[in-house]
Amino acid sequence: MGFRDIGLFNQAMLAKQAWRILQNGSTLLARSLKARYFPRADILLASKAHNPSFVWKSLLVGRDLLVEGIAWRMGDGSRIRIGLDAWLPDGFGKFQTARVHDRWANYRVADLLLDNQPSWDMSKLANILPGEDLWKFTDNLSVNPSIPDRPFWPSGRSNMYSVKFGYLLACSLRNRNLASTSIDNTSLWNWVWALEVIPKVKFFLWKSLVGALPTSGALLDRSISVDPIYRRCGEDMETTEHALRDCPWVAFLWETSPLRLPPLNSTEFCSIKEWIDRIRLVPNKEVHQTFANLAWTIWYSRNLLLFQDKSLTHFDCFKISQRAIWMNQLAPPKWVPNLPRFSVAEILRSGFLAGAFTVEEGEARAILEGLRLCAEKGFTKAILETDCQLLYWRLCKREDDFSYLGNTLRQIYTLMDSFVQIQFSWAPRSENSFADSLAKHALHDRFSLVSAEALPFVLNFTGLS
Repeated sequence: MGFRDIGLFNQAMLAKQAWRILQNGSTLLARSLKARYFPRADILLASKAHNPSFVWKSLLVGRDLLVEGIAWRMGDGSRIRIGLDAWLPDGFGKFQTARVHDRWANYRVADLLLDNQPSWDMSKLANILPGEDLWKFTDNLSVNPSIPDRPFWPSGRSNMYSVKFGYLLACSLRNRNLASTSIDNTSLWNWVWALEVIPKVKFFLWKSLVGALPTSGALLDRSISVDPIYRRCGEDMETTEHALRDCPWVAFLWETSPLRLPPLNSTEFCSIKEWIDRIRLVPNKEVHQTFANLAWTIWYSRNLLLFQDKSLTHFDCFKISQRAIWMNQLAPPKWVPNLPRFSVAEILRSGFLAGAFTVEEGEARAILEGLRLCAEKGFTKAILETDCQLLYWRLCKREDDFSYLGNTLRQIYTLMDSFVQIQFSWAPRSENSFADSLAKHALHDRFSLVSAEALPFVLNFTGLS
């Protein structure tokens, strides 16, 4: 039958009984319950009362589901509560409550009408409602004092409650309210972004974890009218869990995959977040990689079926998943810009100055020595790079400096005048690991002068010849 949670199915059937009492209050059962439990209200506002029977407590469980899904068709406005009942059309086939202050929530719609007239009191509306809701009253709603307000079920075609749509609503509410408090979110996010897969697979996993995949259930929650049933199996509402794990076609794919993941027990509910966290705890990177790529392939096959009417076989999904793994293995290394360093590189390979200065002073001394070496070799053009942004701006402005760097900067300015062309450039430290290694070596070897003929051991593996 497609039902996977017998408890929610039972709640949906109890809601059917509550719906009958609400729609037909003249039956013997409805009159008996009203006399005992809600003599001055209807079943939607009834409470548990003192010493309730088991039947009444069970009906209240179904009634609570009914309250979450019903909407109201306005008549005289005497039964609809402004801020608690869904009666305002949102323009997408759904209904919502009015956004009002808590003190106005229990007021009836009839309180917004002119005295003895079936017309809106615009002064009351302006005081109670935000401006964006006013058009829903003036343009889309009309009051008919000759008929009472009527509840209806907005999901079905006949506007009557059915167990099918009640069960789908119960599943949606369950998925929305479940909180995975036991999951270490930080570790889970770090695991996702550290996976050795192509970027789009990481992004897909992130979207599935935060509930951002555009499943039918998610679209319905956002008041977008779509068919809630998953097209592949036609058995259940398309949620993230159903599309990626619980659908029979998908469950067979996981079971026959290299991971050999068995389907969940029909009485067990596990959110997609908890399920992925279980995979994360498996100490095997190859399992993580295979799982991520196969999950993305399942979503890819779903999109092909939905938008291009193409149905992939299980074997096709395995091939696409394996291809995604190969794509990650053959991905080119990270691109490193090839910056022009002909003069500076020659100078850095000719001599090195290391010493325990402050950051700015060490950079300034290195630039000064580099310019001196350039002048000695007869260079007329030079490009100077530094990862010290403060020093870079000082050199570009070429202003008098009265700090402890003033003397060094003045010597640099004097040497600059001897060059035909000189250019300053800022580069991140990661792009000059050779100089960074030398600077770190200087912390342990204070005031030493090092030449290219006798490199420190720490620099022997930087790749320079």
